[in-house]
Amino acid sequence: MTTACYSVFINVKLPVMADKLVVFGRYDHFDIDDDDDIADKTAYDMYVAGVSYNVYKGNMLMLAYETTDYKGTSKN
Repeated sequence: MTTACYSVFINVKLPVMADKLVVFGRYDHFDIDDDDDIADKTAYDMYVAGVSYNVYKGNMLMLAYETTDYKGTSKN
């Protein structure tokens, strides 16, 4: 059994509001059984996107959206 996973993250500081506004996104892929030895359809992809406002020294207000695609597996 082989497990496959990776994650990609992007963070873009916008040149408005004294560079305090940031747009971000993230993509994760995870498959606990990549070669399908135990079961089929074990992979999923997760997507996250949002904006953040840097209030003070690393403290941020964030608004984010997340969704997960289970690659045809049952969600029951």
